[in-house]
Amino acid sequence: MEAPCKPINCSYNDRLEAWATLKQYYHIMWSDQDGTRQEVKSKIIDFLLRDGVEYLVAENDLHIHLDSWLSEGYSHPWSKLCGLCN
Repeated sequence: MEAPCKPINCSYNDRLEAWATLKQYYHIMWSDQDGTRQEVKSKIIDFLLRDGVEYLVAENDLHIHLDSWLSEGYSHPWSKLCGLCN
């Protein structure tokens, strides 16, 4: 079972969507369900909402919980939340 979703900051979500439109490769880092740091170099293909959880979709059908994203030195400021995960 997936961990509960923590909504991310709307401006941070906008930044991810903007990066997706550039169709460039990014060094993506995230924490998996066990808290282990994962890394991949990939394009951001899409975003999807499944069971109240928003995912970043990368190449090779990789789905990453948006609230587990660690890349580019950005943390998740939990203010001005989008409310995607209710």
